[in-house]
Amino acid sequence: RLDEAEALYLEILAREPANAPAAHALGVARLERGKYALALEAFDKAVAARKDVAGYHNDRAEALRALGRQEEAIASYRAALRADPKFALAHVNLGVALQAKGEAAAAERSYRRAIALAPNDAQAHHYLGTALAQQGEIAAAIKSYRRALTLDMRNAPVHNDLGIALERTGDTANALRAFQRAIELDPTFATAYENTASLLQGKGDSGAAVMVYRRMVEALPVSRAARLKLGDALFGGRDQAGALAEYEHALRLAPGSLGARLRLCVARLPAVYSEDGEISACRERYRAELKAIAAECRAPTQLRQVADAMTNIAPFYLPAQGENDRDLQATFGDVATRAFGAEYPLAPPSRSRRAQDRIRVGIVASTFRNHTVWKIMIRGWAETIDRRRFSLIAYNTRSYVDDETQRACGSFDKFVQGPLSVQQWARRIKDDAIDVLIFPEIGMDPGLLPLAALRHAPVQCASWGHPSTTGLATIDYFLGSDLMEPEDARQHYTEQLIRLPNLGIYYRPDYFAAGGPAPADLARAQQMLSLAPGEILYWSCQAAHKYLPQHDDIYSTIARRVPVARFAFIVSERDTLLRRRLEEAFSRYGLSAAKHCIFLPLLSPQLFAAVSKSANVYLDTLGWSGCTTTLENLAYDTPMVTLLGRLMRERHTAAMLTMAGVTDTITRSKDDYIEIAAKLGNDAAWRQEIATQMAVGKARVYADLAPVRALEQQIEGWVAA
Repeated sequence: RLDEAEALYLEILAREPANAPAAHALGVARLERGKYALALEAFDKAVAARKDVAGYHNDRAEALRALGRQEEAIASYRAALRADPKFALAHVNLGVALQAKGEAAAAERSYRRAIALAPNDAQAHHYLGTALAQQGEIAAAIKSYRRALTLDMRNAPVHNDLGIALERTGDTANALRAFQRAIELDPTFATAYENTASLLQGKGDSGAAVMVYRRMVEALPVSRAARLKLGDALFGGRDQAGALAEYEHALRLAPGSLGARLRLCVARLPAVYSEDGEISACRERYRAELKAIAAECRAPTQLRQVADAMTNIAPFYLPAQGENDRDLQATFGDVATRAFGAEYPLAPPSRSRRAQDRIRVGIVASTFRNHTVWKIMIRGWAETIDRRRFSLIAYNTRSYVDDETQRACGSFDKFVQGPLSVQQWARRIKDDAIDVLIFPEIGMDPGLLPLAALRHAPVQCASWGHPSTTGLATIDYFLGSDLMEPEDARQHYTEQLIRLPNLGIYYRPDYFAAGGPAPADLARAQQMLSLAPGEILYWSCQAAHKYLPQHDDIYSTIARRVPVARFAFIVSERDTLLRRRLEEAFSRYGLSAAKHCIFLPLLSPQLFAAVSKSANVYLDTLGWSGCTTTLENLAYDTPMVTLLGRLMRERHTAAMLTMAGVTDTITRSKDDYIEIAAKLGNDAAWRQEIATQMAVGKARVYADLAPVRALEQQIEGWVAA
């Protein structure tokens, strides 16, 4: 009955203005009710009357901290400890305040003093663990968390923090158990749900992550945040309809929420379009809503909502529209830099380094694993950049670990394993005094955007792991490919474009070039393909979002010219729209998709290699070219047909064929594309001639050191400037 208590304390103070206990008790009552400024007034009176009472100073500091006046709070905690050096709670509270400032080592000392005074204080052991974890001392942090749990086994936040620490060691099984225990103890503990789902997503189990968020929504049915998180998980699992429904529900719970509006804006960009006209309509709707959000996003609360949205959902499918996205990305990037700059203010990086020191290059990614970006970019840099001149430091933002992660650990001078908070990553990068920071991709994993939108190093770069401009003012350069970029490429980037020689990468074939697929996998592939004698297999193996509806007719048109043509596509259970479009395209020409098309499920690397080796012709997608798929199919000398487009992402395969010296199958129009593809199907001798050229020229594509040497020179020039 805090109202009545406050009234009684005020009555006492009206009679006895110097009554310090009454003033202190009034402050406590107000603090309990969230009336922080009024609480501070009362505590000030108590402290003025009795400067020797440690508890008065401590509670005054609590009010100051609640008001965001951290430095004054720290001074007040220290006053409490001068009054009573053995006041364990004040040591703990001082540690919390210091840790909030990022002074984890000083906080650790405070927690250890508290533990020396009160060895069985579970809270002190818990907070000690958080300070140790913040400093990267994960094993010691785990020990502290477990000590806290021996003192208080029902403390859900400790179980949650233990899970975070275990995840950072790679012990995901026990991390999941810790998160689950936190949820069992507190079914409304939103952070534990989020950590569980994030770990599952990192392991590639998006379905299980969705189920966790559904449980979160059941436990917190009126929580806007819970609905948004479920929507994010559904969007990540490519359930667009489900994601939109959750975002709309969240918007109904909090009308006007910019976080929900931004998510809806991005989620309405489909992965696959039903018809050509839909693309322009979707693009204009995205443009209008994004501009409106950018104009409204000013207040701190709005910036925070937008930052949360951008951390969880990215316009990955925007480049699939086949247009120049520079202006749209510039708008998105402007909002991102404002939102994350307000959420995580950082001091500008310094350029203090000695001339004789090796140049420190940091690489930030979530793909230090068996992933396209690791294979085509990061691994080549890690294994070939001159370590006499450069020190390479990896920042792996995800907890997922596989054999390639282990390989990566041994390829860098320093390998920092996540997950960490944005503040912790910023601290690590600052402590490493990075000269040049590289993001191999920005736009594929939204979790990287908070880091990319901040300034950590004097020079920051992106590359074409996601082949689109970032739009971020914090990214100075875009590391591109001279052979992939058109002449007017500078108009496509907000960054300064660096045209590294040739493909701009060092790629060395591993599995696909060394021995090829096993006989058992080839037999399995032949069974799946079920080709009749004399049939020609055209292999089109890109993700569904790379197929634009205006180009569906190329396959049926080729089939009219090559009656024995069979077309193999990878179409997952979720890609029903693409399959229907292709079936309709064949039907329009009076052809049967059932006769000409083979719809394969997602394939293992071994089966993918086996199908690639079985193909007669490789058909590149129009609008977004193959990259890793092309590099891997080169190993089998399969003739490739590609259309040289207007944008870098339309020219990957053309660049690789140019480098290999096989240019007869690079086309300049859709009609030429169909003509060349049909000729390869009907003319076995010419098909063999192209295959022979591929066999001779492909070696020039692989293990190219020229881009690495050029990147080294570029970095040295930046640092010397």
